[in-house]
Amino acid sequence: MHIMETDGFLFGPNKTGKTYKSLNYHRNAPKPGKSRWQDDFTRDHEFDLFCACDENRWLCVDGNYWGTLNGKVIVGTAEERFSFCPSNANPLVPWHGYPISSCSRDYKIPEQIIEMWLKAEIIDGITAKRIRSAKI
Repeated sequence: MHIMETDGFLFGPNKTGKTYKSLNYHRNAPKPGKSRWQDDFTRDHEFDLFCACDENRWLCVDGNYWGTLNGKVIVGTAEERFSFCPSNANPLVPWHGYPISSCSRDYKIPEQIIEMWLKAEIIDGITAKRIRSAKI
């Protein structure tokens, strides 16, 4: 279930009590410097991916969540295959996320996250190698 707000749609709480906001500027007309979700990757899909990150603890030491469906499904308009949810220490503020690419200088997917995905069979060895070499 979600609630429409002026800046996006508020989801949750999820199983661990966290809320998530699907922000309009990651959905609508391009805003400089902001990545956008694919139109067919719905807000519900976005929340589901956040919940998978949270429930599986795909969390790095900096407190950021990193997500993927399988390293192959394109979720962003610039062919991004991963999501990033910046650390949120305030439980009163909803989490949010956006699509990223492993070849972005700003978002290097941590090795511990790649290893978690491999162990859980979310990604395969070839995909892990491509992430590590910033090819996808």
